[in-house]
This record gives sequence, structure tokens and C-alpha cells, in this order.
Amino acid sequence: MHFNLFVAMMIQLVVRLTLYIDQYVTRKTEQRSTGIDNTPVLCEVFYVLMEYARTAMFLWMFIEGHYLNSMLTVAVFTDQPNHT
Repeated sequence: MHFNLFVAMMIQLVVRLTLYIDQYVTRKTEQRSTGIDNTPVLCEVFYVLMEYARTAMFLWMFIEGHYLNSMLTVAVFTDQPNHT
């Protein structure tokens, strides 16, 4: 679970950094026709990948919370007391 959450976060980070760096370089130079925003297929691919990574990240966070909740529920509400 942790690894999948980490991978989703890294995919989102790489896509966002790529888009932000492209926008910065495109706006800094005078050639505005060479950016990702002006390539429709590439732009759509990047934004779909970013939305996928964001959705996957929230899904893995939900699964992590559900797992922790079930572990806590089992540990607290058992029939036999835990004598240490």
C-alpha cells in the first residue's frame, strides 16, 4: 500500500513539474508555439496522467485509512483482553 501511494505521488509530482517547467520555459522565450499547451495530444496525455495519478493517490490514501481503521478496530474490540 505504501509503495503504491508513493508511486502515485511521484507520478503526479513529475507530471506537474514537467508542466510547470514547460510553461516557465515557454513564457520566458519568445517562441510560444513550441510548448506542451500548443500540442493538443501531448497536452491531453499529460493532464489525463495527472488526473489519474491524483485519483490513484486519493484511492490509496482511502485504502490506507481503511486498513488502519480495521487494524485499530480488531486491536481494541477483541473478546480477550491483552495482558502484558
